[in-house]
Amino acid sequence: MNVFVVEGPNRPGELARMAEALAAGGINILPYGIGGGSGRWAAAVVASDEEASRSALTAAGIAHREFPVLYVRMEDVPGQAAAASRKLAAAGINIELWLPVDTSKEGFTVAVAVDDVEAAQEVLGDQLTDWSYA
Repeated sequence: MNVFVVEGPNRPGELARMAEALAAGGINILPYGIGGGSGRWAAAVVASDEEASRSALTAAGIAHREFPVLYVRMEDVPGQAAAASRKLAAAGINIELWLPVDTSKEGFTVAVAVDDVEAAQEVLGDQLTDWSYA
């Protein structure tokens, strides 16, 4: 599964513009995160239909990037994010995106985009999980 990242000027209506383009294509936005600063904003979106999302964003003239992601399951205790990210760093793997997608009392799952997916699969193999929006 891919995560779509949209970046643009930090002004009123930009998130609405992106969300409306996806909604018009019948696409459900699953987990997403937004942030901004220095006059810019970015949104990372997991969408219900990747091909339709790609088409809808392109048709609306909304520039975007896509990242393949690994889903990493962790216990809900202090230090888990630190340990997983340290494992990646120790292997020389850069994290491009870290997006929480699921949480419960038992643990949490994050979508992680990295610059070397195969190496990250080896490093985080025991923590990788399949995730889908239910």
